[in-house]
Amino acid sequence: MIDVKDSEAVFLKLTRAEALVFFEWLARLDGGPGVPTEDPAEQQVLWRLEGQLESKLTEPVGPGYKEALEAARKSAAQKMPKKAEPKISRQDLCPCGSGKKFKDCHGAAALAED
Repeated sequence: MIDVKDSEAVFLKLTRAEALVFFEWLARLDGGPGVPTEDPAEQQVLWRLEGQLESKLTEPVGPGYKEALEAARKSAAQKMPKKAEPKISRQDLCPCGSGKKFKDCHGAAALAED
């Protein structure tokens, strides 16, 4: 492994489920045509990531790997953040297209309901 100074290192924080799902994806890339890379350094980085995951994860070599992977996929999918609706500020233009500020148009009605 390449020796990296802490000041040059970047650390990623993944749950074990996320790491297992990522490892499976990387392993599938290894067995197939792979992801097109523009530079050999990109492939080297992917191999290093896969190697680091291999050294930390025991599930890929243990019994019940398929079941563990399926559970990890479900767990990782549940943690996907939902896309937040854009918030309308009172000072923004009203989305109705009136040209008025939200607080003086539909926002006034929303405030009256509260």
